[in-house]
Amino acid sequence: MPAGSYAITARGASYNQDRDGFTGCSLRLGGNELDQTLVHTEDLSAVDNEMEGTVVLIGVGAAASSTTITLNCYTRTDGQILRDARIMAIKVGALH
Repeated sequence: MPAGSYAITARGASYNQDRDGFTGCSLRLGGNELDQTLVHTEDLSAVDNEMEGTVVLIGVGAAASSTTITLNCYTRTDGQILRDARIMAIKVGALH
């Protein structure tokens, strides 16, 4: 991303067919963490047999030079995946 100030959102679907896992994600602008979340799919088994949890991250940040925006996710559960991940960044004026 070019230098500047950004409003950034990211989303994805944490999926596990066995309903026994979790996905942890963080949203970063350069080396700065803007937001983080943890989604447990085991909590969803009682709700209409759902196997997905929604991952949503929101943040604002500024970079003095070109940088990267990353969505980093992890799990320690076999079969746990994050699908349909998207990142949207909107360049804004100065942050206050």
